[in-house]
Amino acid sequence: MKTIIKNTVNSVFGAAGLAVVQQETVEKSNRGQIIDKELVRFIGQVEESLRQTVLPNLPKRKNRHQIMIECINFSLQPFFLINYLNEVLHVSGDVCEFGVSHGASTALFANEILETSKHLYLYDSFEGLPKPTKKDILINDIASLGSMDRYQGEMAHPKERVLNRLSKVEFPIPRTHVIPGFIEKTYKTGILPEEVSFAYVDFDFYEPILIALDLLKNRMNPKGCILVDDYGYFSAGAKTAVDEFIAAEKGKFVLTHPPEWGGKFVILRPA
Repeated sequence: MKTIIKNTVNSVFGAAGLAVVQQETVEKSNRGQIIDKELVRFIGQVEESLRQTVLPNLPKRKNRHQIMIECINFSLQPFFLINYLNEVLHVSGDVCEFGVSHGASTALFANEILETSKHLYLYDSFEGLPKPTKKDILINDIASLGSMDRYQGEMAHPKERVLNRLSKVEFPIPRTHVIPGFIEKTYKTGILPEEVSFAYVDFDFYEPILIALDLLKNRMNPKGCILVDDYGYFSAGAKTAVDEFIAAEKGKFVLTHPPEWGGKFVILRPA
């Protein structure tokens, strides 16, 4: 009966933009808005604290805190990622992300470069993780799956979800380049910017990370940087790939670490 009454009233008042909804729905919506507002305020306070201590050169950016709600994950890593991105914002070259997942960090990066002319190149299988190699030894069973092999196909997100987040940021479509497919195959297409100022590699496993680094090495601006996630975390393959790359390049790249509490990634810069 309540449903019938609600539908009848809505049919009458719908033209005026009015509708009857359950009180519980309104209360949940209000609670969500309050929580989001408080999170934005809290993220702003955290950023200001970091700016006064370890990230003094991190500029303020419109909409950043609202976007960060989607990727904060009880970690300060997003602040450090965008700090390194802003350090090279004046450097010529585009921005690449290898492994975009659900697009939370993608939206964050896009917002930081929105007022520049930089293009955004996004590489992801959109089919989840590839088959691990023998060098991908499980360190942290983050999804409690029990073995490395069971992670094949995990963490899959549709391309449309990423593009939707970029549209909310209002990042220009002509400056967006999405390259779908496993990097082991798509690297042969040669779809890469001529010059890269910033790259974020979050492929998790040994082989795709090593391929990404090999693709980037001759395209990096001498003042640019590459950030590789999960170094020494989740799969041992990430650290192995980075260490092998550094050794093979024989002094051409310098490896540094953020503070231990700043994230599980490393920074590679041309020497």
